[in-house]
Amino acid sequence: MDEVVRACTSPVRSAIRDNVARKLAGASGLGLNLAAAGYAVDLAKSLGFLQENLVWTSLGHLLNLVHDDRPSDDGSLSDRKIFLFLRAFLEFDGAAFIHFAKRIEEDGRVPSGGERWPEIAQRLFRETYAEYLNLATDPKDRIRIRQLDERRRSKPFGGNSGRHQCFVHLNTLYRLGLVASASDDDRTYWRLPPVPTGPSPTARLLGLLPGALELERAVSAGRLYDIVGKISGRKLRRYDDNPDFFAATVRQLYERVVSTGVSLCSLQTLTEAIQIESLVHDHEPPHAQEVLNQLRSMQRETPRAIRFHVDVYGRPAYLKMS
Repeated sequence: MDEVVRACTSPVRSAIRDNVARKLAGASGLGLNLAAAGYAVDLAKSLGFLQENLVWTSLGHLLNLVHDDRPSDDGSLSDRKIFLFLRAFLEFDGAAFIHFAKRIEEDGRVPSGGERWPEIAQRLFRETYAEYLNLATDPKDRIRIRQLDERRRSKPFGGNSGRHQCFVHLNTLYRLGLVASASDDDRTYWRLPPVPTGPSPTARLLGLLPGALELERAVSAGRLYDIVGKISGRKLRRYDDNPDFFAATVRQLYERVVSTGVSLCSLQTLTEAIQIESLVHDHEPPHAQEVLNQLRSMQRETPRAIRFHVDVYGRPAYLKMS
């Protein structure tokens, strides 16, 4: 994702998908062919890191903020990236995470027995459609979900398509440390990781988000970083709202955002960066309203130095500092 956003797209200039895919395939060093690079670009859009015109979103700027110029020798993700990617996948792909967490907790591994990947992918999609159909109240949404389910029922996965659909979710769970990967008879499978004491990461996930209803409520309430912190198993202390430290952190983050060429700093980027930093230092992440209240306190002290810009609904959405 780093390569797609930071190396191949821009915070201020739009781009064409095929051009970005070619750039990624040629420069990533990951051995991606053009089709795989195109899928990576589409994934960055679907996870909310890129706009339709492939300019960075607020999450794209956030990914730039958490980037580590000194990556680990073994290729593992930093804590900041784990928190960000887990939050992004929960919002935009959380149903798949919940589905595979249930499968691994119940069966111990995926695939289990003689399961084939097309069957696993078919089950993932149809069970997810059924769950969201039970939640949907808008007639248009219900019709759309039924159409998607009927299309999947009449044209089930075949060949490698099912494996490709499942691998992106399972590999992400593995990269984020929620499951372990192993192989037998040259076949890769995913299982529960060795946990010395306490519940597994997937058990913690399911305890917090047992289904799509709880997931959608957490997203609507802006509680995803609370969930991320609890899934990580960290013992979190109360959020440190020291005003001097908060002001210094805001100024540092603001300067890094506007140094990319944008004229305003998104409050979403700023808020989520502060929430991630809180988790890194084992503090409970503050709610977005708490961050906004602290920013308003800063503004009251220096009203000419800080200005808010609102969105179309009149809500503060961007920050401008002198």
